[in-house]
Amino acid sequence: MQQRSRVPMFWPAAWSGDQAASMLAASPVNCLIAEPAAEPQARKAAAAKGIEFLPLRWSAWSETDWSKPSPFAISDGVWPGAAASQNRQEGGPTGAPWVDANGWIVQLARALAPADSEIWINSKPPEELRAIETNQYLLGLAEAHAYGARRPVWLAPHHASEALEGKGEGAAAWKSINALLAWLEPRQLWRPYRPVSSLLVISDFAGANEYMAGEVLNLAARQHIAFTPVHTRHASADSFADMRAALYVDPQPVPAPLAAAMKAFVQSGGLLIAMKAPASAIGPAKLTGESHPRFDLFLSGNGRLAIPKQDFDDPWILARDAHLLMSRRWDSIRLFNAGSMLAFHAAAPAGRTSIVHLLNYTCRASANPVSLQIPSGVRAARLHTPGHAVPAAAAIQRRDGRNEIDIQPYAVYCALELIHS
Repeated sequence: MQQRSRVPMFWPAAWSGDQAASMLAASPVNCLIAEPAAEPQARKAAAAKGIEFLPLRWSAWSETDWSKPSPFAISDGVWPGAAASQNRQEGGPTGAPWVDANGWIVQLARALAPADSEIWINSKPPEELRAIETNQYLLGLAEAHAYGARRPVWLAPHHASEALEGKGEGAAAWKSINALLAWLEPRQLWRPYRPVSSLLVISDFAGANEYMAGEVLNLAARQHIAFTPVHTRHASADSFADMRAALYVDPQPVPAPLAAAMKAFVQSGGLLIAMKAPASAIGPAKLTGESHPRFDLFLSGNGRLAIPKQDFDDPWILARDAHLLMSRRWDSIRLFNAGSMLAFHAAAPAGRTSIVHLLNYTCRASANPVSLQIPSGVRAARLHTPGHAVPAAAAIQRRDGRNEIDIQPYAVYCALELIHS
């Protein structure tokens, strides 16, 4: 039997006294962590309930030692939600509004960490603690789950005090958190699922390359561009399987073993987007004669090269250009009228089922109709909704030559399970 994974929680400083451990009586939480001030109470509660107390060192993703045993505790996530700032891009029902999201960091962490590692993500809370609503706690937990990670349960101090007293918004939030955790646990079997994408993003994600490579992932996710990240050191011929394009972000020449795999990828029909030094690993190439404002386009074997006229400098534009150069026709899914929603498509290792995780960063059910375009080979779909133990059949509609599923309004999270032919 597979060992149950850790369900961590930051122990609230307000939860002291002999009765505090009873808060865990009906909770899936099975691992406590704590800030120094709350550590004595957390250790006491863990001992009383016979669960684990885990001293943990949190670090930024770029400072994490991936050679150590997991869990890898990443501290520089964000408090997830729809960002409302005059300096940020806004959008309507059909636009691409700005959201603060952590999926790209988790995807990167899973690429850098050994297989089957536990990835934990955390962030500073919002400045206005009194404005936190229950659905925001649920979004943080559901988002981490969707990408195969964990976010430790955390309660704002005033909610923690109310939960201990069994009253007010805090008590309701604690009840909702535990209900969501209990619903998510049987669905942990989705954690090994891997991203479904046609774009490979290659970098060492370190030093001078850290900012550009990390921001490409961050801003690709915000533009609904699916990607699979891989570290230069880990990239091999297998990394290019089923890919249509590869974006080599770093300006340095390609290591010899990777250069051979990259050349074979292009020769067999793939697209490589890279600066001059790494692109030289492909060998001679012929200009296509096509015009592009930022790239010179070449033919090599059955594939193509896209070499920028100037070094990469804008990660938002680079992510968008990579997507368009590859062509959107290779997108596995598309979300229409997405608003402040993000979708993440991941497939089982055998490929017979996949999951589209849908996250709503406004934490309010959309008033606009939302539909999801799905792959043509899907023969059935089931909608998993928190609070419902049994998934419901989802009707597949044929519209304009595409298979689509209408998404019923949801406030935080739901998941579509796709059964492939």
